Amino acid sequence: MLQPSAPRKEKPGTPAPREGAGRPGPDDRILVRRQTVTPSLMRIPFWGGLALSLAVLPAQADINWLDNGQNGNQSKDYQDGFQQGKRDCRKDPIDCRVSLEDVVTILGWGETEPNDNPGQADYLKPGIFYAGNTLDGNDQDWYFVDTTESNTNLVVSFIGDENSYTETDGWVIEIRDGLGNLLAAFDSAVTGNGNVTRSENDPVTLPKEPMTQARYVIHTLGNAGRYYIVVRTNDSDGGVGRAYHLAAMLADSRLVAPNPDTNFHDVETEPNDERTRADTIRSGVPMYGAFGRRMVKIEIPPTPPQYTINYYYVGCDPLKVATIPAGLDNCLCDLTSIDPATGKIQPPNPNTTSQDPADACYAKNEQVEGTGTDKSTWQAAYDYDEDWYLFEAEQSEQIRLELCSAGECNFTRVHVRVERAASRDLLVEGPMKPGEVFTFGVAKGGRYYVGLYPEPVNGPQVDPNTGVVTVDDLTGPYNFTLVSTGLPPQGGN
Repeated sequence: MLQPSAPRKEKPGTPAPREGAGRPGPDDRILVRRQTVTPSLMRIPFWGGLALSLAVLPAQADINWLDNGQNGNQSKDYQDGFQQGKRDCRKDPIDCRVSLEDVVTILGWGETEPNDNPGQADYLKPGIFYAGNTLDGNDQDWYFVDTTESNTNLVVSFIGDENSYTETDGWVIEIRDGLGNLLAAFDSAVTGNGNVTRSENDPVTLPKEPMTQARYVIHTLGNAGRYYIVVRTNDSDGGVGRAYHLAAMLADSRLVAPNPDTNFHDVETEPNDERTRADTIRSGVPMYGAFGRRMVKIEIPPTPPQYTINYYYVGCDPLKVATIPAGLDNCLCDLTSIDPATGKIQPPNPNTTSQDPADACYAKNEQVEGTGTDKSTWQAAYDYDEDWYLFEAEQSEQIRLELCSAGECNFTRVHVRVERAASRDLLVEGPMKPGEVFTFGVAKGGRYYVGLYPEPVNGPQVDPNTGVVTVDDLTGPYNFTLVSTGLPPQGGN
């Protein structure tokens, strides 16, 4: 707050100035700063040639001080107060009753198409009108502003095109947070003869002029960060094929209460391992979950025995080294080592006197080791978590799926499956890595399932005894965000 300076010492004999005349005393200066800092904008509509930013308005506008600040005999203290008053107007324009239409110009910049989603939003420089248009019912225009302070008022001004600035009906103006969550929505239509008054004590309704007839939207942004302004046609498609002008301004709301975090998110509910238990996804709201696993026993049922014929050397005893043919370490006949000239098994068995090869070895029908179990056996395996989600598309549109964009994930990949609920038609099937973004189109409005589960390894590999599929290890927390863009899918019917 501006503090009064010490009174200036006057020469002896100098008469004291009359109250309200000449230069003011300290109390007068305070009164001038706080009560008579009144822009001439409070009296007349202000048009072209205005400042492009609120920060420079008081320096260029005609501020109505006592004597309008033109008295050359005014003291340095008065001039200091005058300059301080202008600085205060820059800081607190509401005190000076400066409205948005007072400081923006109609001619400004234009939107860049496409700007139909947060990733393509246009930056709104404060105090400048941006020209835009809605080509069809699917066209959405996204803009953004950034604030570094909490409890900031976002003031949005909306007017029609050059042919009829006052025709503002036909659109919906939305305010969304940095994650795309809807905070407020306003109809663009303006009612009444005007929506700007210049004096609380003597209300004056201004005529319908392009600037004074603008649709004003004021919303307090609770926390610092990025915020989006979205313009779309209303349900009657009144804004289709029409142009408009949009401007924004940030101002201190003077609220000091702390605000809760408005970065909305959601979490999975277990069990959601079946489609009938799928959790609902909201567009633009990060969904958090966790993959788990548990040890299970896999039953291997009894199997009939299998037999094979083995040949052993006659007279050979594996417990008596002297009976084992030279060069061998067991009694199995090597039926592959047959002398092609004589047809005899090599080496010959030294423990038989017969020269007939059939007498050197004998056949024995034996059960194959590991077969012929008479009861079930068990094998340990991991049973991994499988999570299912459900979202509803309002129309044929592009869908954006972002994995682990709202936090870190500590796994290599996950298998993603997206299918239409009614028909199980497959839209997406395959592995997805953290940080990746999938964009796909849905041909029809309706319900769709999103399934997340471990990615099979190499094909996959399946244990023939247990049917267990070998998969990537998949454990720990994860997050994903699904965004309904409203954009028509390319090549769609």
